[in-house]
Amino acid sequence: MSAIRRELRSAPPATGTEIGKRLRAAVQSLPTDYKDYGGEVDRWQLPEPTYDCSDDCRWSQWLAGAQSADWCVCTRPRGPRRGLLTFHRQAGANCFQPKP
Repeated sequence: MSAIRRELRSAPPATGTEIGKRLRAAVQSLPTDYKDYGGEVDRWQLPEPTYDCSDDCRWSQWLAGAQSADWCVCTRPRGPRRGLLTFHRQAGANCFQPKP
């Protein structure tokens, strides 16, 4: 058994807060994300209402477990965050699409 596997097996279960910290450390920011989350889009300066994954976007595939309300993976074809771990308020302009 590798040292990493031994370490993972012997580590205590992570709490929701610890999992959130690990996910935030792993998430990639893009210029198309909102400024509050590392991007270049100033959500509050846009002329029309803005939306994000948490507004029931049809392309958000939510994680299971303790982080299911905050984290998803975008599945929008040709979307800027396609295939990326995404915090529910992170994805910026021109990404959201409501469920049909």
